[in-house]
Amino acid sequence: MRVHWRQFSPGEKEALLRHYVFHERAAAVSPEKVCEAMQETHFLSCVSPGGGRTLVEFVSARPGLRPGSAIAEDLTDGIYQAALRAYGIDLDDEKPKNSRATRKAGKHRHV
Repeated sequence: MRVHWRQFSPGEKEALLRHYVFHERAAAVSPEKVCEAMQETHFLSCVSPGGGRTLVEFVSARPGLRPGSAIAEDLTDGIYQAALRAYGIDLDDEKPKNSRATRKAGKHRHV
């Protein structure tokens, strides 16, 4: 399942992080806390050309752990996206196309 990152509100983004990264409902979410939680299994790598978009990666040398990376304008969003990708969430950075299938995706038939 593909998740469209830009479609979520800040509260919904924090809920995703609480669920996948912290595994707690009441955890406080901040970039520092996400990095701290990820340090148990991954290390953080950032590349930021002066004034451009930043590449954020969580990488692990342990077998079976996937890396997570993101290219973002905002370092906070980059950290959040990279952490979720390291947990296997398929994030799409682009806004969803306003197609008929997208509009009907939330509607269910009642039988």
